[in-house]
Amino acid sequence: MAWEPGSGRTATKEWKALRVIILERDEHRCTAIQQNGERCPEKSPLVIDHIKNAASGGTDEHSNLQTLCKWHHDRKTAKEASAARTAKPRVKNGLRPPEIHPALRSKRSDSLPGF
Repeated sequence: MAWEPGSGRTATKEWKALRVIILERDEHRCTAIQQNGERCPEKSPLVIDHIKNAASGGTDEHSNLQTLCKWHHDRKTAKEASAARTAKPRVKNGLRPPEIHPALRSKRSDSLPGF
């Protein structure tokens, strides 16, 4: 099931109260800095974002929370997801190693498990 806003822990009274505090602190505006060096002017829709996400050990401390517009939040989340995928070790091309043809195996490799 996909994550939906307002589900799970973000539906709690504690999170809703924390959300109000962070929105007020950030003046109900996105805190992302644009390429021109100015703060993003978007005021809606806004998302409270973990600077260091929970999966990486981030907490709900005020210093780890920021207000982002949906556009900036979606891009940050996509970047984090991409980094997490590339950080996982993978088998080359997602395939198992090629097997040695039985006629080409030496007697020594015939005694190894899996051959």
